[in-house]
Amino acid sequence: MAATTPIPLLPDAPSRSDGQAEFTAKADPFIAALPPMVVNINSRLTWIWEQVTAVDGYRQAAAQSAADAQGFAGSANTSKNAAAQSATDATNNGKAQVDLAKAQVTLAQQAATAAQSAAQAAGAAAGLPGGRVPYTVLQINAAGNVSWGDGLIDKTSAVPGQALMLGTGKAPKWDFPGQQIGDVLQTSRDPGALYLPANGSIRLQSAYPALFAKLGLIGGAIGTAWADYDYGGIATNVIAASLGGTVIAWQSQTQVRRSIDRGQTWTNITTPSLGANALDIKTDGAGTWIISSAATVSPFQFLRSTDDGQTWQLVTVPATSSGAGGSWTKLLYCGGGVWLATCSYGLTMLRSTNGGSGWNTVTHGYSVSNPPIAFEANGAGTVLIIGYDGTSYTVRKSTDYGASFTNFMTLSGQGPIIRTDGQGTWIIGLNGVNALRSFDDAATPAGFAPITITGGVGNSADILFVSGLTLFMFGGSGTRVIVQNANGSFSPQSTASNVTVKFAYAGNGTIFAGSATANRLSRSLAQFGYDTSTQFAIPNVQTAVGISAYIKAKELA
Repeated sequence: MAATTPIPLLPDAPSRSDGQAEFTAKADPFIAALPPMVVNINSRLTWIWEQVTAVDGYRQAAAQSAADAQGFAGSANTSKNAAAQSATDATNNGKAQVDLAKAQVTLAQQAATAAQSAAQAAGAAAGLPGGRVPYTVLQINAAGNVSWGDGLIDKTSAVPGQALMLGTGKAPKWDFPGQQIGDVLQTSRDPGALYLPANGSIRLQSAYPALFAKLGLIGGAIGTAWADYDYGGIATNVIAASLGGTVIAWQSQTQVRRSIDRGQTWTNITTPSLGANALDIKTDGAGTWIISSAATVSPFQFLRSTDDGQTWQLVTVPATSSGAGGSWTKLLYCGGGVWLATCSYGLTMLRSTNGGSGWNTVTHGYSVSNPPIAFEANGAGTVLIIGYDGTSYTVRKSTDYGASFTNFMTLSGQGPIIRTDGQGTWIIGLNGVNALRSFDDAATPAGFAPITITGGVGNSADILFVSGLTLFMFGGSGTRVIVQNANGSFSPQSTASNVTVKFAYAGNGTIFAGSATANRLSRSLAQFGYDTSTQFAIPNVQTAVGISAYIKAKELA
């Protein structure tokens, strides 16, 4: 039960022994303090009456305590009248009434304290627990007892601007209601200071750190500036990257080279001996990496990391089905913890359903000597593989993350590469500059329509989807990278003459690839029209006439 605050003390009272000037100096503030004292006394006595009323509410459970409280309340009421009269008398009669008023104030305070104690005793007699503080409510605690507890869930983790919401299982939680930082709002009104116009403007990273953390660097030209890059390692075709910025390049049977800042700095990481050269490396984008081996005899094994390439372990895998020197070659992450691996010679592929820690074999449907040469997954269960059936190159399809395959379509030529953006677009590279493209997430063969990549030379080597662009790599001489822009046009990149093998996208517009130059990689950095060390760009969102787009940049301070 909350306590009332003390009544302020009166100033020093005048005395007959004081000189005239001193008496007057004391009398004026003393008499002036008497009317506010009356107000304070009345306020405290009103509170006393409220406590008496509360005490009376406990009467049925603790009659004697309630009676005591009522008695104290009566005393308090008497004190109130006496104090009020004393204040009036003091105003009119001077020093003689001042002493009486001070005594009545003391009596009123004592009565208030006694009433509060009686009320607490009555509550205890009625079964109410003690120790109440503001904003607490009666609860059943973990021991099954009644106690006062915080009326809200733990506020220590809450931040300004959050509200109490229901989460999974209807459990209460603190979270931001409505839009959060990075969400775009289209409206005809001004949404206020927490939003910025989504108009492509340039802002300081220091002014909007939370929004920059969501957006990163956007608005740069991607894949247009290529150069050989000395990363301190050997020439390698076994390289991969994650969108978070980790890049890993295989060096030897016992070593990889690793960067966690998109190639700005590198370290050597020692691994268990793979026993043979590596053929492929892939990541699930969430910290798991796998490297396949060129071994054609036992032990068949992969290297696997689950801490984003910091440490590696050997994983034993089944032998190829051929028994004639086949090896496990290409790797593919299918989503949902499922991985696939193709072989160079055999009737089966490898499949893992537990993140690559254990593997078994599945039948791909092609002959021993013509296993799949390309495969791709959309992350949602669909997997396409390309192989030769003895007459034509065909595509077989799985809708259960590679557990089983059925015939899907026949190609007009060899299909050495197949890629999807995971958003419904698939492209199958054929011989030369020809390709097939689907926008229906490979739902039907009829959804694949032919396209021609203008400017390409040689066979398709790889395809990369990034930020609305499509990059095509070719194996011929001269220009080896063609960028298809969002408007469908093709732009050959003259700086990409040394690019080889495959792309490795590290996020923020940074792309790696193999290089025709010894002990180098090829690298392309996004070209921005602003200072990327201190600034960032806001998306430019197109809207209907009369509507403006905004992006949430801050939460309530």
